[in-house]
Amino acid sequence: MKFTIAQVAALVAGASSSAIDLNKRATPLDVSLAPNGNTMVKASITNTGSESYNLLYKGSLLDEAPVDKLLVNTASSAADFTGIMLRVSTENLAEDAFKPIMAGQTIEMDIDIAELYDLPESGSYSVSAMGSLPIAALNSTELTGEALTFSSNTLSMDVDAEEAKKVVKAVEKIAAKRTAIQSDCSGSQLRAVQTALSNCQSLASRAAQAATSGSASTFQTYFKTTSSSTRSTVAARLRAVASDCGSTTGGSTRTFCSDIYGGCSGNVLAYTLPAYNYIAYCPLFFNYLPALTGQCHAQDQATTVLHEETHAPGVYRPGTQDNGYGYSAATSLSASAALNNADSYALYANGGKTVGHIRYPVNADRNVTSLTILRTESYKPVTGRITGSGASDFFHHPPAPNVTEHCSENGRVESRPDSGRIVSSSAQVFESPNSSSPFLRRMKRLRVALSYRMTGAPGFFYKTYKKAYLVP
Repeated sequence: MKFTIAQVAALVAGASSSAIDLNKRATPLDVSLAPNGNTMVKASITNTGSESYNLLYKGSLLDEAPVDKLLVNTASSAADFTGIMLRVSTENLAEDAFKPIMAGQTIEMDIDIAELYDLPESGSYSVSAMGSLPIAALNSTELTGEALTFSSNTLSMDVDAEEAKKVVKAVEKIAAKRTAIQSDCSGSQLRAVQTALSNCQSLASRAAQAATSGSASTFQTYFKTTSSSTRSTVAARLRAVASDCGSTTGGSTRTFCSDIYGGCSGNVLAYTLPAYNYIAYCPLFFNYLPALTGQCHAQDQATTVLHEETHAPGVYRPGTQDNGYGYSAATSLSASAALNNADSYALYANGGKTVGHIRYPVNADRNVTSLTILRTESYKPVTGRITGSGASDFFHHPPAPNVTEHCSENGRVESRPDSGRIVSSSAQVFESPNSSSPFLRRMKRLRVALSYRMTGAPGFFYKTYKKAYLVP
């Protein structure tokens, strides 16, 4: 991950993407593609059902932005995508983030594949579309928690590469309209991105470990398989993301805190330019998202960074696509589609991380027969060492039971036993005023703050408080 203050050069090249299949499911959306010239495709989306919907269309083939709308392949490889990959907020959605589709209605749009993909050689290209669209009720911006999947027919198009080269790339059209590109991160934005990168590294590392040896049922929820090859691929990508997030002076990607290519419209949080491994964070990222969320399947700055990192082929090739945004859309994908879906990785990292504190049972207050105080000052913290009768109750290894909180499949926070153990512990001892009780006046009244560092939760301390009385 590299921060830069240099101006961004115009895009001139592409990055690879991968073709994926989505298993057909019962869906009212019928998508058909038809050729309409050398590189033009006419896409038609028909609602064949009896119910009308509001489609969250950002980042899909319905979006006018230069996003990855189609699967374009030669006989041997996928065409390089030269546009931008978005992460869209799934909360507090604006009306313009949706496109209504009435029962029986057909929406048509023209897509020039030469604007979005590199077509360097003349010959036959296959073109298709697939994905999953979160929905709201008609005239509503509240997502229902459901998504509509779609999968089109496959076109075979004979492309004249020389004619295709004359088509200006969509991102270059946007760049030409911009008089100044400010790509530096500073002040509060710099601090926010640095924190997000650090949290991304931690989340990706733990998620990689979970993908390797963690819960099979949790992995199945997000990736629709528990095959060893898929778990290995997911773990490898997440380790690569952790590595890139851990480097703010080198790495494979460059981070920008301004809208370098005009992608920050509507509810867009951030976007990636895979061709150059550039990641840009939008005002919504800084003004709306928390650094880390404590809610299941919710968005935050850390998982947004993780989402965008998976798009970058420089981090792990091939970069992911946006096949479905949000929990409902992502978990409706097939195994092959989920494996290449950015939000599946972000949601998996969110769903498997500790979202609460490890809770330790507070034992009954103990009388400690001796206490070595290294520095004493009445009513202020002192550093001490607890010894004698009752000391083992304060420094029990491990406390039993340890409990962590995880996201369950229904989106609720649930508690599970934790296998971590204490690897270090320390105490602060606070002297308190003596009680008015004649018995307690004979003792020193203490308040002990214990800090534990746990395995499985690197970088985090968990604190609990207990009381003790020094018996004379």
